Amino acid sequence: MGGRFSRAIVQVFGLSGFLLVGGRIPCASALPSVGECESMVAHEPRSLDGYACLLPHQGTQRKEVLRFLEARLRQAPDDPRPRLYRALVRALAGDLVDEREWEATAAAFAREHDVTGEFYALTSHISSRCIAPVTCDERVAALLWRAGELARLSGKRALQQQWEIWRMKVAFAVDDLALAEGAEARLLALGEPASLWLRLEGLHARAHLAWMVRDYGRERELYRELLDALAAEDPRRAVALGGRAAASAHLALQGLESREAAERLVREALAEEERVGVTIWSQEIGALPTRVQLALLLGPTSESFGLLYATLDDYRRRGRWTAPIYPELVLAELLASAQPPRLEEALQVADETVQNASRVGVYEMARALVERSRVRFRVGQYWLGRSDGFAALDRAEVLREQQSDIPVRLRYAESLSFAYRSLAAALVEQGVPDDGSAIDDAFQVMERLRARGLMETLLAQDRSGPFGGALSPLKPPSLGQIRAALEPDEALLSFEVWRSEAAMDAPYRDGSSWVTVVSAGGAKAFRIPDADVLEPQIRAWTGLLERRDGSDRGAGGRLHEELLGQALRVLPRGIERLIVVADGPLHRLPFDALSAGIGSPYLAERFEVSVAPSAGLWLRSRAAPRLPPGKILVLADPADPSARRAVRRDAVFGALVHARSEAEVALSAFPRGSELRTGPPASESFLKSANLEGVSLLHLATHAVTDERDPEHAAVVLAPGSPFEDGRLEPREISRLGLAGKTVVLAGCETSAGPVFRGEGVMSLARAFFGAGATAVVGTLDRARDDEAGAFFSAMYRSLGRGASIGEAVVAAKREGIRHGAPAAAWAGVVLLGDARARPRAVEVPPLLPLGVAVVVLAFVGLGAGRWWRRRRAE
Repeated sequence: MGGRFSRAIVQVFGLSGFLLVGGRIPCASALPSVGECESMVAHEPRSLDGYACLLPHQGTQRKEVLRFLEARLRQAPDDPRPRLYRALVRALAGDLVDEREWEATAAAFAREHDVTGEFYALTSHISSRCIAPVTCDERVAALLWRAGELARLSGKRALQQQWEIWRMKVAFAVDDLALAEGAEARLLALGEPASLWLRLEGLHARAHLAWMVRDYGRERELYRELLDALAAEDPRRAVALGGRAAASAHLALQGLESREAAERLVREALAEEERVGVTIWSQEIGALPTRVQLALLLGPTSESFGLLYATLDDYRRRGRWTAPIYPELVLAELLASAQPPRLEEALQVADETVQNASRVGVYEMARALVERSRVRFRVGQYWLGRSDGFAALDRAEVLREQQSDIPVRLRYAESLSFAYRSLAAALVEQGVPDDGSAIDDAFQVMERLRARGLMETLLAQDRSGPFGGALSPLKPPSLGQIRAALEPDEALLSFEVWRSEAAMDAPYRDGSSWVTVVSAGGAKAFRIPDADVLEPQIRAWTGLLERRDGSDRGAGGRLHEELLGQALRVLPRGIERLIVVADGPLHRLPFDALSAGIGSPYLAERFEVSVAPSAGLWLRSRAAPRLPPGKILVLADPADPSARRAVRRDAVFGALVHARSEAEVALSAFPRGSELRTGPPASESFLKSANLEGVSLLHLATHAVTDERDPEHAAVVLAPGSPFEDGRLEPREISRLGLAGKTVVLAGCETSAGPVFRGEGVMSLARAFFGAGATAVVGTLDRARDDEAGAFFSAMYRSLGRGASIGEAVVAAKREGIRHGAPAAAWAGVVLLGDARARPRAVEVPPLLPLGVAVVVLAFVGLGAGRWWRRRRAE
């Protein structure tokens, strides 16, 4: 993410733009030679084109280029053009250019009223200040603003496009992804670039942004587009090849592409980068970074170690701009994981990495501390490893808090999740067996990561909070707090699933996965398989569930044992309710349908299961004041019955026939004053303006739309209700509903599904309702059949009508389905998130009970009166 590379390296990326500054190099032909560029300057000495033509040659013919520029300066000492490009060539070589050089050049262009030249001088100055020393400060902001004013006043679309590209570069340097993404959107809105060089600049910047947000597929496509735009002899192809190779390497390390194919592309890019002289262009592109990518792909082999030690020497010789942090990270990790491990060497390299990172930036320091923490744990230095690990998290969270936009902050946190998982796993694995403090530490580390964005949203709505400040996103709950809040019949299962996603800034293949079992009596942790094992098992098993022929029972036995076997065996007697805090691929797992095998009960038959985004959010919900039981508001089947279908931009939805009968059962289970709206009255406009005071449960029996690429475009589908609404109730609109303390039932398809953000969890519609303050949300993991959903929710409401809690009602409906022979797919996809103890409907006293009590009272009164009369007669 932003800051993923050091600020020093970021500026190399910024300076790389000067390779094309002001040039108009044709797309169809080869790059002009140095001699041809010199002829262009001689023919049009006041144009920037000939000078810009020289820059792509600075890697292979730097001395010749500099000789020509020096000669031009002697001929015309007042001409700012050769002065500007001489400074650029020197800067690209790693030389320190005095700031006064940029200032004088900009002033000279301003005197000539050459807007384009002044713009280039200003952006050159920006890049210089953001390199060394690292001072992306108010001065840089002023220079950027001035460049933007020049671009705007010039009316030149090309300058405006360049300004947006420079805004992206500065955003990269200051770790502001929201600014970078906004600049990219404005760049695209300006239309197709007028020249090849500007198109290349835009593609480079956009590809780099894709790399920062870990969208390696999009990065590869952008670099492929860039390659297609360049002639075969163009030396700029080396950079594009390097970018494509880096993206392929990342995909291969994630298991999404062949390792052999990625290695072939990396070796091809390396050969071209070395031939052309592109030593380092950005963190992931250039001969030096490409060597590191190759070593990472190869693993701890003799070739890898040779590549890395040679690369370290080359980095150190370069001095300014670069620090050898990333090859050091990879080298330390490969040394530590070699067979046999070379731990003393690894620790020495890790120490050097921390020293180098201290001179670069916070992001690099966080990375370096994670690596040294891992090595120290392996060496046996438990407390030093623990100290480094927590120091790394503190620095990572400083960077996370710099992101003002919550969605960007969530994606930023994704890039840091490995640091939390690595530390949590090491604490449990390397700690003293049965050491409660190690398990508590690991539990709190994961709670610092889980659902942070959702917790921050809730705390922003209620800054006082039920904890009076005792629980905040930066102060996770301890095991002691969780144990104190659990009732004797409850246990919490907190999962942590390791995923191997090695990258240059996080070169970690080895990790471990755990489930922590917490009850009122204590806590224990057990190993479970990693994501690469669990994911294919879960996909296969959920596929069997959909077959509805019982084949899932046998296949699910292994999954049950791997995830729950040890945990369930240590549960104290009397546990009837489980709170599950899922992680990674487990977010898509219907736990209720797991069983030990054919003939064994489903988990739903043994326990009442609820799911919590994090233990901290569960604790917050448990401690919050409860709303008194009240009424229900039902919005069902908003399609117009006469039309039989409702059309939205996403799809054409049929009418929900069973939703109406389900809604009527729900309404009958609640007191008078409750409301049912179907058809057009079940509208977005109504819900947004409705007075929800006294409503304890909101039931939405409607279609739902999920969006795996952009969860903010998911929606509950309602009737519009007004010309100002579109009938799509989206997450940002949901968050503004007044649902504090209420229970929400989402009977549509996949309302608890969505893209999984590492650490944050599922970005689902259900999550949006939690963000609006709901205490408990009933949703669905997959597509539900209308008839089966109708039967399930009708059974659930019959239990709620008797005053059951939402957890009791959900499990009762599941058990009723099991008794009636319904396949697991008919009920397992319904999940309860949040506080299972929420009781939206009051417990009603049966009508005959008061009469029975009166009869008993009268009988006792009559008996007493009879005894008194007999005593009087005897007297």
